[in-house]
Amino acid sequence: MPKYTVDGSFFMQQLSGIQRYAREILAAMDPMLEPGELEVAVPPDCIVPEYRNIKVVTLPQSSGILGWQRVYGRYLAQSGRCWLGMCNVIPMFHRGNEGIAVVHDVCYKARPDFYTDLRGRTSAVWHCMQYAAIAKKARKIVTVSEFSKSEIVKYYHVNPEKITVVYNAWQHMQRVRPDPMLFGEYSKWPQLKKGEYYFSMSNLLKNKNFPWVLRAAQSKPQVMFAIAGGGSLAKEAAALGLDHLNNVMYLGYVTDGEAKSLMENCKAFLFPTLYEGFGIPPLEAIACGAPRVMVSNTPCMREIYGSHADYIDLSTNHGSVDHVTPGRDAAAVLQKYSWEGSARRMLEVLRAMTVTIPGDFDLQKIAASGQAFRIAQTPQGWRFLAGDKLLYLQPGSGDTYTASCTPEEWQGFWHRYFDLNRNYAAIRAAVPKQDAYLCAAARAGAGIRILRQDAWEMLVTFIISQRKNIPAIQACVETLCTRYGAPLLQPGGNVLYAFPTAQALAAAGEQALRDCALGYRAPYVLAAAQAVAAGALDLAALETLPDARLLEALMQQHGVGIKVANCVALFAYGRMECAPVDVWIQRVIDQHYAGQNPFPAYGNAGILQQWMFYFARSEKERVK
Repeated sequence: MPKYTVDGSFFMQQLSGIQRYAREILAAMDPMLEPGELEVAVPPDCIVPEYRNIKVVTLPQSSGILGWQRVYGRYLAQSGRCWLGMCNVIPMFHRGNEGIAVVHDVCYKARPDFYTDLRGRTSAVWHCMQYAAIAKKARKIVTVSEFSKSEIVKYYHVNPEKITVVYNAWQHMQRVRPDPMLFGEYSKWPQLKKGEYYFSMSNLLKNKNFPWVLRAAQSKPQVMFAIAGGGSLAKEAAALGLDHLNNVMYLGYVTDGEAKSLMENCKAFLFPTLYEGFGIPPLEAIACGAPRVMVSNTPCMREIYGSHADYIDLSTNHGSVDHVTPGRDAAAVLQKYSWEGSARRMLEVLRAMTVTIPGDFDLQKIAASGQAFRIAQTPQGWRFLAGDKLLYLQPGSGDTYTASCTPEEWQGFWHRYFDLNRNYAAIRAAVPKQDAYLCAAARAGAGIRILRQDAWEMLVTFIISQRKNIPAIQACVETLCTRYGAPLLQPGGNVLYAFPTAQALAAAGEQALRDCALGYRAPYVLAAAQAVAAGALDLAALETLPDARLLEALMQQHGVGIKVANCVALFAYGRMECAPVDVWIQRVIDQHYAGQNPFPAYGNAGILQQWMFYFARSEKERVK
């Protein structure tokens, strides 16, 4: 697993959303890390938070951005560590180990019209150079929204599978104490009354759309508009011919405490942005108790805030707080974002390993092969849940995949789970040419592997599967897991659930299981749970039995017939000669083999059965 050193030069920079993201992600990751797993390299005299597990390395003095790039790159070369750039920048002069970059947005590329003066054009050239270098050199790219991900793909033609979204969050505002003097007798801004002003945080960057706020103030002269932020906002107002507005207050830079007090007491928080990668100020305002946030109706803002913000249609609304599309329950959006969840997601990216699986491995076909019912395709990759274990597998180039696990976990569990020691190509090549249907099925099913799954999960799952289609089985299994499985915390605060233990289902009772849509199968599942929980059925001990005795032992269990027993034997115990015959396979036998079961004549019957099952179902879908 690669070791990373963070470019910590951002600790010397003025705090904005980008630097905030880097600070909060590192702080939240620190307790999750092993000691020394992550380093932060910083310039001399840099004030850095105290970490428990992150090592801080002070590098020699350097001059300017390019000087720091050389010093940081030299350290990476000497230490053999990989780089982690949290703030849109990577070491341009380093030719050694690749690394990971966080790109917050590509505004400089997407909107060059925002940067027309010399300083802006110079900054745009530098950042576009960085974007191009990141697209070419980074092993993985992290960004802060699906919108930003789509922009990186659009402008730099990066494979979407190389990009992971790790959102911003808001919990840092909980540590901020609101300024108690802001609305007291000695108020710094006595013109501002609680609940009677609109608040905005802005600057001279064109994407912040400062003129819209001024025009909104012009259209509502009876209400105060407070604008915090640096730069010569008053001079810009004069240049726009809007410096005469008596209801506009320019607050300059405000402290976090002042910002929190202004947010929680405003009439509404305004954010009429033209372009963002995420747009964290409205989220902070909601966290501070702002009763309403008004944001521009852009794809990014829609993604981040959903139905929980008021939307400004900038194509028709050129400056009015009265003509917006109202949202609802703003505080509900907070549940979607957490620094802890984002740190876990970032850590998954850092710890993810690249694995090579040469040939005969098709995730789409495996998911559709009817042997596992909790596989899902997600933005993080194909998700596999096995008992209480979780894996995301993201296809890369050729035969490579990014796996969200350690090398030890891959070799110790997942390698066996995917049956990677077996030569499926050789099995396919051995199919008799005279069996035309089986040859066609083998070609269609290439890439399917028999997953080596948990025996308890397979027993319950295939008891449930009787006379149910795959979507119905999946729904039942997920209901059982949600109600009786242990929670597995996921990135962004999302929760998945492990498959429930026998003890949990035994304690649930028959009616509770019927309430999970198990129907007549509920007493069968309950009996199995009680037998396993009491030790009467030792599933681990069955591992040593030969095939015939294994099937016999499984069929001693109430509700387990030959088809369910074969499924458990094949998918849990890896018995490749066991070929389950369900309605699909029986139809194949009747139509193509004159009603005579062909499997006893072939070796690896279970694999052949899976190819036939997949082929039969895909053929029917094609006919539709």
